Amino acid sequence: MSTQGAGFVLFWTYPVPMTDVHNMNHDGASTVAEVVAHFTDLGVMPTPGQIVADIGCGTGLAGFAAIRHVADASCISIDHPETLNAAKGLAAQIGVENRVTFRPADSVALQLENDSAHVVYLNPNYLAQSGKDDVTADRVVEFLRALRHIVLPGGAVYVRNVGDWKLSGESLVGLAESAGFDDVVWVNGGGVILRRPPLADEDAA
Repeated sequence: MSTQGAGFVLFWTYPVPMTDVHNMNHDGASTVAEVVAHFTDLGVMPTPGQIVADIGCGTGLAGFAAIRHVADASCISIDHPETLNAAKGLAAQIGVENRVTFRPADSVALQLENDSAHVVYLNPNYLAQSGKDDVTADRVVEFLRALRHIVLPGGAVYVRNVGDWKLSGESLVGLAESAGFDDVVWVNGGGVILRRPPLADEDAA
């Protein structure tokens, strides 16, 4: 994992404690096997040795399931401190506690280094600072640029549901491209997958 550079900081505030937004029924999946099958279909499963960042992890199931049967894969689980306490219990139950780093997003700021993860799972509610009406196109593109710095070249960001951002599909594609993602794929349920170009493509651009 590369940690060169000053890093990139995402700032947000919690309107309410995020106790279970990324929960056991993540995208309708209630078991590890179902989560793995769903993420495999979407093409957002890690490969051996890769790092997952689960931003707004809730119970943590998404990240834990993704790494459970993948050799040497690890997860950075990020959420409100109270939520992480419950997530730690589930990590132990699933048997991945030694491969998970828990990072509390303590009401104001979260910092992840550049190139922190190969795959990012994101709860889009974390973009809102004071309500859905505050999500503007400028804020979305700033947020997407932050994600672009966090995910490694060739990696993917899976945003569970972008409906609350109130942007047209065409607008979101344009914002994602301006933020440095070269591929935007819509998935059932209002989610979107953003892919950062491989390093060779970025150097050529």
